[in-house]
Amino acid sequence: MTFETVMLGAALDYTRHGFAVFPLIPGKKKPLTPHGFKDATTDEATIVSWWGENPRANIGLRIGIKCDLIVFDCESVEGHGVDGLANLAELEAQHGPLPKGYTVKTATNGRHIACHYPPALKERQLNKYLAGVDSGVELKYKGYVVAAPSVVNGGAYEVLNGSLANRGDVPPQWVDLCIKPEPVRPSKALNGNGETICDRYGIDMFDVLTVPHNAKKSGEWYAFAHPVHGSASGTNLHVRIDGAVWSCKRCETGGDALTWVAVREGFIDCIDAGPLDKDTIKLCQDVLRRLDKSFAAFFRRVKAGEKAGYPRFRSRDRFDSYTFPAWGDGCHLTDAGRLKVQGVGVIK
Repeated sequence: MTFETVMLGAALDYTRHGFAVFPLIPGKKKPLTPHGFKDATTDEATIVSWWGENPRANIGLRIGIKCDLIVFDCESVEGHGVDGLANLAELEAQHGPLPKGYTVKTATNGRHIACHYPPALKERQLNKYLAGVDSGVELKYKGYVVAAPSVVNGGAYEVLNGSLANRGDVPPQWVDLCIKPEPVRPSKALNGNGETICDRYGIDMFDVLTVPHNAKKSGEWYAFAHPVHGSASGTNLHVRIDGAVWSCKRCETGGDALTWVAVREGFIDCIDAGPLDKDTIKLCQDVLRRLDKSFAAFFRRVKAGEKAGYPRFRSRDRFDSYTFPAWGDGCHLTDAGRLKVQGVGVIK
């Protein structure tokens, strides 16, 4: 049996079991049809025509709620430099095993685990990555996946066990894992008395962050690369034009200028941005005090006709100390007599 015959037979087999397919460029993942996965069909005459014209075409398998098909995609070290299978094993240890009614080895030795599409995920915002962007465990819930026995860059997709007809149901704990939490709306940090510190002292984002000249303007926001954790798109950090708040599209967090100082200085991670506790607010206030002193010294030198360097923040790797406004603000002695510092822990 030739490779061409195998590909046509596999495409027809998918359609006969009710799964819509369409042709991909031979040896690649890119669609051959004008509208990609939207052209997927179960019509056998169309399938025969497509593979008659391109007998070595790969197979694209339509997925999504209408197809009752969702796929957990585990990347490999060989293909993407990340051990998605190991990270999947950790997730399964925490949330229980995924059903392996249908598992496919990908061209780079990763895995596709197909399941029925859970009705609970309908009209919900879903997580694309189930254990972080770099985990190598991705949820494929719309569009298409490359189907066995396609070949990409010399590597073949191969069914390891089961069939699509025997795919399992996603366990409830995994359904919860798939649902994206409600995004944290950018808000302003309040001090202990419930006051907005930035409003009280007239501080906005432009006082603590320089918007690059090539930032894109979209509606009421400037969009550019996040200077702390970087950006693949170059536009994952949004700052409102009035300077009131910022929003990170990767972490889906945000806040005001005080919260941004906490992220930039490393007091909190961007993904944890939100309402600040009392000690973190104290640390941020001290950073702003140092900034105010720097500008005061700068203008004093300028007024005196002296050479003055424009104030700027040090990079995080050049600033290795905290300054606490008073004893008890972020540092105190434990009952055992040891010094405990916020962000550091107990010092022996």
